Amino acid sequence: MKRLDSAFEKLDSFYQELIDEHLRGEGVDDDDEDILGMQITLELNSDKPTNWDRVKALLMNLFLGGTDSTAASIVWIMTALMKAPHIMKKVQTEIRNVVGNNRKVDEDDLPKLPYLKAVMNETFRFYTPLPMLAPRETTKKFDTDVLPGLIMHKKNPLLLMPKLYRS
Repeated sequence: MKRLDSAFEKLDSFYQELIDEHLRGEGVDDDDEDILGMQITLELNSDKPTNWDRVKALLMNLFLGGTDSTAASIVWIMTALMKAPHIMKKVQTEIRNVVGNNRKVDEDDLPKLPYLKAVMNETFRFYTPLPMLAPRETTKKFDTDVLPGLIMHKKNPLLLMPKLYRS
C-alpha cells in the first residue's frame, strides 16, 4: 500500500503543480486557452467553494483515461502475432534490422518499420478497440438474422461494430 500511496501523492503533486502554473500564468497563451485553463476558470467562478480535487480528477481522466484501450490494443496485437508465428518472425526481423538487439524501439524508429505499422493497422481493423459509430437506437421492432429468436424492440440502444471478413 505504501507504493500505491506514494504514486498517488506524486500524481497529486504533479497535478497541483500544473494548476499552480496556470494560476501564475506560466506557459499560458491568453489567445488559446486549454482545457485545464477552462476548468480552472469554471472552478474559480463557481458558486461552490473552490475544490482543486475536481480539477485534479479531470486531469487524471485526461492523462490516464486512454490507458485501457491502449492496453487492450497491445493485447490484441500480441495475440494476433502469436496466432501467426510467421508474421511475428517478420516483425521481429524488421525490428532487429532497424533497431538492433541492444536498445528499445524509439519513436524515431517508427517510420523505418513499415511492416510493424501494417501489422498494427491490420490488427486494429480486425480487433477495433472502440465501436466505430456513436450509439444508435432501433426505429422499429424486428427479428435479427445474427441471433435467431432475438427480437430487437423499438428504441433499443445499439453499438455498431465493423463486420469482419476474412479471406
